[in-house]
Amino acid sequence: MNDRARMSPDERAFRAHLGGAEFAGGVARRRWRVVGDIEWPHVVIAVSAAPRPDSPPEFFLRFDLEGYPVSPPTMAPWDPETNGVLAADRRPKGKHAAMAFRPDWESGRALYLPFDRVALAAHPDWAQQYPRRAWNADRTLAWVLRCIHDLLNEPDYEGA
Repeated sequence: MNDRARMSPDERAFRAHLGGAEFAGGVARRRWRVVGDIEWPHVVIAVSAAPRPDSPPEFFLRFDLEGYPVSPPTMAPWDPETNGVLAADRRPKGKHAAMAFRPDWESGRALYLPFDRVALAAHPDWAQQYPRRAWNADRTLAWVLRCIHDLLNEPDYEGA
């Protein structure tokens, strides 16, 4: 039996999306990259951010992809040095970035966005309120990464 046959359907879907043009295009344009080994259902991905004084060039997110793509991902801002949730004082700032990366919501373990599983569970009306930004099973992780990349590269983003 090959490795692919032993994978769960959610992992097979994720790995297929990893090899897709949209994900690979983001990697080629240096918008995001997979960091380290995939330990299913978790994967750490670094997303590049606009240059700002005293701020990192990228932010790390630890994704939980259980049930992907039927179930939305959830993602925690991640500190690869401590292998834990990113401290509040090291999170992205700016009107939109600060709202998405709220350390005061769910102990900072998820993003406050309509495509995060934890946020959607807390706000089930978001799928109808924000259909262009909410998760659905036709979305891919590359779509999520593009949304986060846009957030970290808009004029409103102030750095960490």
